[in-house]
Amino acid sequence: DMLEARKDDNKFLAEIDGYRLTCTRPIIDSNVSVLLEAVRNQVCKIASYENHNPDPSDEQNLEKIEETTGLRKIVLRRNQSAFRKALLAKRPKHCAISQTSETSVLEAAHIIPYSEKFAERDKLENGLLLRSDIHKLFDAHLIAINPETKAVEVAECIQSPDYIQFRGKIVKDDVSIENLGYHFELFNGKTLG
Repeated sequence: DMLEARKDDNKFLAEIDGYRLTCTRPIIDSNVSVLLEAVRNQVCKIASYENHNPDPSDEQNLEKIEETTGLRKIVLRRNQSAFRKALLAKRPKHCAISQTSETSVLEAAHIIPYSEKFAERDKLENGLLLRSDIHKLFDAHLIAINPETKAVEVAECIQSPDYIQFRGKIVKDDVSIENLGYHFELFNGKTLG
């Protein structure tokens, strides 16, 4: 309600910050996905009111970037490091889409997100090594892999040649076609809707 009432006030995030609890409480494993979903929903809601072209020299905008980064870290999975190591051990050490071989920027992407209640989410067939920026676009369903052709598809809203160049590129990684199909349906829903 406060977000809606103050959507034109550039200082509303600072006001919200005053309501944030500053203590840490443990939660049981069965509630982790519920908490992560709530965090994602709030991040999306807040982002819809923010200026999408902030001035990076403005100190307040630097604080917003740090807060967003902090929220992204909350959503990171506890076993992400082990999943990444397993992918690096079994797959070519490069981004499945861009072929970037700099391992410091490679992340383990789950095709069906870790947050989904999916028993085989940590199997290598559900993972891709992706460059960090491509991983973000993949998670946002703005880049996908066609399960029938294994060709990369990029959402029409992406206009940067940095990403358009990957359209039609064939991904050679041995991944689950069914999992790609699930992700591709979400990509198609996002690009059509």
